Order: sequence, then C-alpha cells, then structure tokens
Amino acid sequence: MVDLRVDLSSTYPTVEILNGSTEVKEIAPGKFADLSSSFRVRFTSGEGDFAHARLALKLVFDGYSETDEQIDVLIAPEKIPPAVDVSVLDGRTKTFPVFVREAPRRWRERPAFSY
Repeated sequence: MVDLRVDLSSTYPTVEILNGSTEVKEIAPGKFADLSSSFRVRFTSGEGDFAHARLALKLVFDGYSETDEQIDVLIAPEKIPPAVDVSVLDGRTKTFPVFVREAPRRWRERPAFSY
C-alpha cells in the first residue's frame, strides 16, 4: 500500500478533532503502521449517563482507492454516580424477588429464588 492518507472527522458537537489527518508513504505487505500518535481528539461529557459519539475514518490509498469506517465511542460522564447497591455473588445465598405477569396489567410476586 503506497501513498496512504488517513482523515478522522466527526459531526458530533461533543467531539473536537485536534489533529485529524496524517500521511504514510508506504506500508509493506504484512506490516502495519502505528498512527495513534498522529491523532488527537477531545471529548466533552456531561453528568449522568455515558454519551454516544461517532468518528468517521477515511482512508485513501494507492492514489485512488478509498474506504470509510465508522467508529462508535461512548464518552464517560464527568461525574459517575455511586452504585446504589453492590452484591458479591461468591456462592453464599443471595435472595432475589421475582415478579410474574399473570394477565394484562396484573403482576404478582412469585416465591424468590436463591443464588
């Protein structure tokens, strides 16, 4: 593969591409090129849930061949809320309530099962 050009972009407002393109003269057959140091991206997050964003990677090689890849990412929230409850399931007994639907809009609690 010769004359490889790689462009990274995004249309999401929570993604800022600081450095999104690079070129490689040649990659020999069976070899690889680590381009991770060539790209810099800044993600903006809020509070609460993880946010979805998408990066578009465009590869142009051999002067005319072109391919596009979509990369989905999840952006971690700035402050992750603490867990409501933590249980270690290590073989000891832990009881879980089970609810069963009997008819439309009617639920009943079935005897719990143990782990």
